Amino acid sequence: MIKVPYISVVDSLIYVMVYTMPDITHIIGMVSQFLFNPGKEHWSTVKLILMYLKSTSSFNLYFGNDKGSLYICS
Repeated sequence: MIKVPYISVVDSLIYVMVYTMPDITHIIGMVSQFLFNPGKEHWSTVKLILMYLKSTSSFNLYFGNDKGSLYICS
């Protein structure tokens, strides 16, 4: 696990979480607990988070004409 850029990737995910994707807050908090001693399962979880972000990158939020309506469109 020494050659895996775990800290750098989790740091980048924290940036994404704060500025664009608050829905990943809980899982980022979980993986950030293991910054200095990550295992293979933690790296696998980080890769799953990256795949989730890739699969939702085309989603957009739109406000509808009705008061208070919000839509998610891909």
